[in-house]
Amino acid sequence: MTKADHPPFPYQGAPGFPRENDVKSYAENLRLGAPGASAKGEGWALYWLSSRLDILTTHLRANLYSVVALPPGSLETLRAESYDQLKYFRGWLLEHGSAPGGWKLKADTREIGTNEFIRLRREILAG
Repeated sequence: MTKADHPPFPYQGAPGFPRENDVKSYAENLRLGAPGASAKGEGWALYWLSSRLDILTTHLRANLYSVVALPPGSLETLRAESYDQLKYFRGWLLEHGSAPGGWKLKADTREIGTNEFIRLRREILAG
């Protein structure tokens, strides 16, 4: 088998990222104590979406939350400031209580880019 004949590895295709309603559900689950999380700690929860994506939800401050989708194992090797190094990454910032239904999407990396997402997240954490 030549290099050209080698079948693609699973990560060579883009993973199926969560939709906006799914992202809001992850944030709501954390707000309620993260009963559906695969791992959790003070102000954060990790969810297993698929073999190709983990979801990290973080309570940043007051009613502001961050949800990020990233490849499994990324949390062990990267800091939040390095998310821009990931090929497959998506992040959302949400506010609770500011819209009908409880959640308002404040930012999405598809619209603002990863670097701006990192900047906004850092700014929120700084207070």
